Amino acid sequence: MAVVMCLLGPHMHCCQTLQFDVIYRSSLLSLRRDLSGAASELKELVRKCKVDDGDNGPSNTVEHGTFLCFVLRTFVIDCYNFTDSCMIDTEPFKNTVSIE
Repeated sequence: MAVVMCLLGPHMHCCQTLQFDVIYRSSLLSLRRDLSGAASELKELVRKCKVDDGDNGPSNTVEHGTFLCFVLRTFVIDCYNFTDSCMIDTEPFKNTVSIE
């Protein structure tokens, strides 16, 4: 996922939708570890997996900074990543209308 984010990172400010649909949860990006900076146009962030294969590592060991997405309206996230990311810092998602 780090390679994907290195390529996507410079363009994050103009993305309106990001969808990650992977087989294993360990393949999903970590909101605290992999996303940072301003996604000023991001309205939808979808992170889905089909198989929960366990922990994808403690995200509190390496943080790259705050991920800002204040126009986000739809946010799809699994329970593990919700507690790992959003329960710690809800500021980036304060305007989100729908969390699934």
